[in-house]
This record gives sequence, structure tokens and C-alpha cells, in this order.
Amino acid sequence: MNNFTYDNLYRNALYYRFYGKKIISLDTIDLVKYYDGINCFQYFDLIINNNDLIKLKQINKTKIIKFRYINKESIGFKRISENFNIEINDEWDAPIIQIKKDCFEKYLNSKSYNFKRLIKKCNSLEKKQKIVKSNKNNINKLFKDALKIDQDSWKYKEKSDMLSLDNEQIIYISLLKYCNLYVSYFDNKPIGYSLLIKYNGKYYAAKWGATDVGRTMNSGIICLLKQIKNISSKEDLFLDLWGRRNKIYDRMATNSIKRIYFSILKNGNKKS
Repeated sequence: MNNFTYDNLYRNALYYRFYGKKIISLDTIDLVKYYDGINCFQYFDLIINNNDLIKLKQINKTKIIKFRYINKESIGFKRISENFNIEINDEWDAPIIQIKKDCFEKYLNSKSYNFKRLIKKCNSLEKKQKIVKSNKNNINKLFKDALKIDQDSWKYKEKSDMLSLDNEQIIYISLLKYCNLYVSYFDNKPIGYSLLIKYNGKYYAAKWGATDVGRTMNSGIICLLKQIKNISSKEDLFLDLWGRRNKIYDRMATNSIKRIYFSILKNGNKKS
């Protein structure tokens, strides 16, 4: 398994999140009848075996199959593009942060003037907040507070919070043993959080957010920066920022990976 979306905990959690009849589980991937069609729920370095290709060809006769957040250089994408007519729906440079152990200050010094100004502002605002790091004893309580932040933020108003996204929180609850969660408090109220998932030595920026108050205090970015600093003080850091076209992420990145959304076209099997 190359990333957490292939872990059995993640794959089983899809059945807690979605009505079972909406899911088609193949050997290595899970397809879900989602709001915009049939979507694969495995991401990043795509893995596809021969049995999967056979099943995809059966499904593809009548359906478009969509893939999101796929690394363009992955072997799975190459195999699919060799067997199907595909359409790339979006392509971008996905931001990555790589920092050698004990090189956080060197990382900061390499960044732009504007990013250094942001760091200075965050250092000042952090003094007004209490930042709590997750451990095995407190992570359930912290995740409850992260959910509260999510529902008290602009995401709830736009129906892009975890609860509104078909109970997305179920995935992260199922993966808590892999999670690194920081929550920020002001006046004893949760105002911002950052959730990372560590899997096979890599970190993935799964979710972050803030309440209206938290946004004025940069609480989400403060939590993320503290995670980056603390992790890189103990080990080499590889952090996949996951998201696309995020100005803050782009400023933070040290390099990038070509990432795509693509679709297998209906009845798009290539004849061998």
C-alpha cells in the first residue's frame, strides 16, 4: 500500500460513510456513485491490477469513471491511459514541502519576503492562543473540537464542511491512529485546527480550518506551521499539501508533483 487511501481502514470507512449500494469495490480501488458521477476514492500514486482493468472495462461500457488527485507519473495512470480513451479534466503542480531534520530555520530563510512577513505575524498572534497537540489520550476530544470549528466556519455556510460532504469526518475518525492534529483555542474556545495523516513515512495535509475569529488570528496556518516545525525537528519531513491552487500552500512549497483529475470516457475501451 503506497498511501492511506489503500489502507483497509480507509476502504472499510467508505461503507460507513456511503450507502453500500453506491460503492463498487475492485481489488485495489473503490468506486463511489458520488454527486457528479462514478468517482474513484483512491488518490495520489494510483495502483491498478489486471482484475481492476477488466472490471473497469465492464463498467466503462455505460459509465464515465472519474479519478481525482492522481499523480500524473503514477504507474496506475499509465496503465489506464494505455487501455482506455481518457480526458484530463484538470492538471496542476501540487505543492510539496520537504525539509531535512533540524532544518526548519533554513527552510524559513529560503522563503519569500511576503512569506517571512506572514511567519512574523503568526508568531505574534500565536501568543494570544493556546495550541494543543494530539496524542493517543486526547485525539478524540481534539477531533470533536475540530468538527465544531468546521461547523462554525465559512465552510458550513457554503456546505463544504465535513458533515455536509457526506460525513467526510468518518474517514478521519477511522484513521485516527495515523493522524497528527493540532487545535488552537482562544478564550477556551476552539478556533482553528490542522489535521495531517502520516502513512508510510509521508505526511498528507488532510484538513485545516478556522472559525471567523480564528481566521482573523491566522489560527489554521499557525497550527500547520507548528506541525511542520515540530515534525522536522525529529525527522525528515515530506508533506503533500494535497490541495490545488492555494496561494499559501504555493508559498510554503519547496517543490511540486504533477497532479491531475481525469476521466475514462464512456465506452472508451481501447481495442487491443
